[in-house]
Amino acid sequence: KYIGKIHIDEKLKISNKDINNIELVVILDISGSMGDNVNRIVTTFLPSLMTELKFKLDDTVQLITFTDTVETYYYRIN
Repeated sequence: KYIGKIHIDEKLKISNKDINNIELVVILDISGSMGDNVNRIVTTFLPSLMTELKFKLDDTVQLITFTDTVETYYYRIN
């Protein structure tokens, strides 16, 4: 069982040192049916993903959450 999956095509992988100001956009269902998975995604999965992708301090994350309404949050990695 898994709560998420990200696949990056090998042809699209490039060195992060060649990229300036990455913005990751995450769309996250936070409805009751997601249970404890929302907390795990935000506190464990996303930080691990950003570490794996070698995010820099000036990179940003746009988190879009939804249930019956939509909220958008912007975070700088630092």
